Amino acid sequence: MKRKNQNTPGRRIAQAIIAQYKPKSVAKMQAALKEVVGPMFEAMLNGEMESYLGYEPNSREEKETTNRLNGYFDKTIKTSIGETEIEVPMIVKPPLTR
Repeated sequence: MKRKNQNTPGRRIAQAIIAQYKPKSVAKMQAALKEVVGPMFEAMLNGEMESYLGYEPNSREEKETTNRLNGYFDKTIKTSIGETEIEVPMIVKPPLTR
């Protein structure tokens, strides 16, 4: 049976995590993964926020929307490897005018 390609991006990331954390048990590996999962979720949320607003954070150019990024709030998410803290972008929508 042919072995899978050993040089995939996912495998390289996994090898980098193992090299960085040097886990000696399943519990240590889960702890390392929790530290990696949080920033990944944050990056996805920031990407969605930028897509929704149509501009990057701290952009000084004229914007097509009146919605604005107004900082971040902390949130605990539950994953299959346990709970982890993330920072969630907070968008402020101006009140509707009549």
